[in-house]
Amino acid sequence: YKLYLKENPEAFIYIVFDKIKNMKESFDANGRIVETPYVKEVMQDVIEDIAIGQPVFITGELGSGKTELGKHLVRTVLSEKYLERWENGENNMKAHHRPEEPVQSDFNNKAEYKDALAQYVKLFASWKREREAASEPLVISGNKEIDADIFIGGIKIEKMVQMNPEEQVEFINEKVNAYKKANPESSSEMIKDLTDAYVESFKQPVETKAYLGMFYKAMKDGRPIIIDEMNAIPHHILIMLNDLLTKQAGDYVKPMVDDLPEFQVPEGFAVIGTGNWKPDDNEQYVGRQKLDSAFLSRWGLVAYDYLRNEIDVDDFSSKEEATINRTEQEKAELRERREGNELFHMVMTRMIDDLHGTNLPQGAVEQIYNLTRCARVLQDVFSGHNLSSLYGDGSKLYDPSDAVFGSDRKPSDFLHENVLSLRHLIPIVEKWKNEKFKKPLDYYLLKKYVMRSKSRPDELKYIYQILQTVGDFFPKGSDGDWPD
Repeated sequence: YKLYLKENPEAFIYIVFDKIKNMKESFDANGRIVETPYVKEVMQDVIEDIAIGQPVFITGELGSGKTELGKHLVRTVLSEKYLERWENGENNMKAHHRPEEPVQSDFNNKAEYKDALAQYVKLFASWKREREAASEPLVISGNKEIDADIFIGGIKIEKMVQMNPEEQVEFINEKVNAYKKANPESSSEMIKDLTDAYVESFKQPVETKAYLGMFYKAMKDGRPIIIDEMNAIPHHILIMLNDLLTKQAGDYVKPMVDDLPEFQVPEGFAVIGTGNWKPDDNEQYVGRQKLDSAFLSRWGLVAYDYLRNEIDVDDFSSKEEATINRTEQEKAELRERREGNELFHMVMTRMIDDLHGTNLPQGAVEQIYNLTRCARVLQDVFSGHNLSSLYGDGSKLYDPSDAVFGSDRKPSDFLHENVLSLRHLIPIVEKWKNEKFKKPLDYYLLKKYVMRSKSRPDELKYIYQILQTVGDFFPKGSDGDWPD
């Protein structure tokens, strides 16, 4: 496939254009996630674990998009079985059949057909909205105050449906007759006490009802559920799920709630957990806990990193002389590396207009590339990755002579929270674009990202230095008026 594209420039241009078009449409539709090659790889890992009935714990750093990945998987793949039952009314569900498009030959004239078509369009739009809502996962948002009831259910007090006097008499007679049939030797006094109890209940019309929690509901309906920020949930609640996590389609489950009947789990039940989690490291994310190994052994573990992007200086240049003296092998390697710059591609997609063109100022493409390089550097520092390809041993991304930083401190000592993730990058470049590039990109970068660290001076200064030295932002001296 790659050889074909290399030998057919027209095909290459078409494929790339189509890829960029799909990325833009995905962003414009919901602004959440786009299936880049890396995203597809991780999706496949999750799907393979789910296919063998194993719950999956997606772990990742702040702002990496792990929860959105889980939701996207449910919407596009994992809700399929549940949606089939939703449409056809299986398993005691209400049927939601897709409206049928009218056929013109079935009508006497064009006016009747036009009216029927308009009604169909309206019904189809409504059906589509309902189907999209049904494709969403059930989501439990984890926190240290969460109660077990949200998972398994319990007993709640509800106001009874109001009855008129005739309905009340009919209701009491029905209950009393059922009691007599079940207890033929009951005395008239017992019957009177039972009748009086029902009469009294109508004076204070409340009743207790058992209900299923969200986890049991997902199992009973055969639909996916996401436990977000799972490692923020207290341990004594999580271990209640140990046995339930082993249940698969076809298994019978008796809820841990009185008065609720046993049910069989339909196809489509799946569990995804997400969390900012690293083994043996609970200091970076406040309120997270170390997960019990017995509980964790029931899960497939899938790590979800920030989007791929090269950080080497010579990977991208708008200047022809930067590549003209390379060998064919070097050019091929450079092209392959550029294809992996998913973060850069993602940000550039936001610069495209509705006609799939761009109107960028001179040097903007290289600036955006430098921005994504800096973002990946900061993401790697935040994640504790090795940056040796750009910085030697990766241990000193600052000036050792600077008294504020000191030569004995590591990059991770500075970057505690303000990682430059996609959720920050997109608003920066879109603001720049929407204001017609009147101010330099540096201005929006400082205002919408760097200054978020104003209350942490060391972090702010460190971020500013990376952007200035690695990305050539905030030029000083004769080229600009930004401070060092």
